[in-house]
Amino acid sequence: MAEQKTDCADIYRIKAVPKTKPTKDDNFELITGQKLEGLKDNEILIEPEYISVDPYQRSRMAIWYKTESKQMQSFTVAKVIKTKSDKYKEGEFIYGAFPWSSKQVISADSKTIFSVVPPNLSQYKPKEDPDYKEELDTDDGKFDVAQIKDIKHSYYVGSYGMPGQTAYYGMLYRGQLKKGDNVLISGAAGAVGSICGQIAKIYGCHTVGICGTPEKIKWITEDLGFDKGINYKNYRIGKKIGDVEIANTKIEFEQVQAALKEAFPNGIDLFFDNVGGVFTEAVWDILNPHARVIICGQIASYNDDRDNPNLIRPFLHKTIYKEIDIRGIIVSNFKNKPKFYYDMGKWISTGKVKVKETVIDGFEKLPDAFIGLFEGVNTGKMVVKCT
Repeated sequence: MAEQKTDCADIYRIKAVPKTKPTKDDNFELITGQKLEGLKDNEILIEPEYISVDPYQRSRMAIWYKTESKQMQSFTVAKVIKTKSDKYKEGEFIYGAFPWSSKQVISADSKTIFSVVPPNLSQYKPKEDPDYKEELDTDDGKFDVAQIKDIKHSYYVGSYGMPGQTAYYGMLYRGQLKKGDNVLISGAAGAVGSICGQIAKIYGCHTVGICGTPEKIKWITEDLGFDKGINYKNYRIGKKIGDVEIANTKIEFEQVQAALKEAFPNGIDLFFDNVGGVFTEAVWDILNPHARVIICGQIASYNDDRDNPNLIRPFLHKTIYKEIDIRGIIVSNFKNKPKFYYDMGKWISTGKVKVKETVIDGFEKLPDAFIGLFEGVNTGKMVVKCT
């Protein structure tokens, strides 16, 4: 009888928690050839096809470092390559949140498995959904949910996965988007921001995006339909003391406010903030009464030295008389996944939502892709292709 082959995996561990910006050598450790235990009943062996890297992971590194495995966790599309479960077949694909590992054994009942790929929407009826809103939702009956099978697997860690759900939940549920709103999106060329802006345009909103290169400005305005783009790097005005560049924050702040006022002569109704920084500080005087502010991310400060934090201008007093709502967002609180899969599947399949990805090849490149997020190298979703 032939000896059963032992499965092995390469894994990444967090070597040390970065104090400021992470680096591959200082903060990540690759361990190769780690032997995996054989499958027990109701377990499956999975291999990642696409792994997501996202800015929020930077703020979770200190937490993950304290765990026994010290592994990063990512949203992943994985293939079932062995199974001892009736729930999943060999060769089937699943979407979930898993550690950085080239293979792993998990329970078929794991709560970190979110869905099969593609999800089954054959029984979904949009107009019977309790969240259906006639003034916002349109269903012309021409969309065939069978088209969802043609959505690329990489989209399940982007526009059709957590980032897309974040944009959808944040704009429509937390942000209470209304037709004709004036909408500002920071991080507009990123995985979440690019979807936010396109949702706003679907609902007829005046939409302005903030991003960091002329190419990204061109993409969001010419391809995605944003009404205007603002390049935040145009407002990095500074002076040098020796070899150190010091920002002239008063000029920067005033010029940012002037740019926002020009882009929004009628004020801002909804601000979806993925970034933080000076634009967030400057926006409060331009917000309309009863405006909604969604705080989704603060990537501008994730790598700040916690011992020497950057100070920000007071702004909370500006929310009082305008009754401005400030809301955080955690996508795990969003429960109506079938509505998201139907609506976003329809928008992607019919071209109303366009998707762009920055795909990095190779499991071993995971740290490089992650670090690249903080250097602005990606347009759209940053994805690592493993197989």
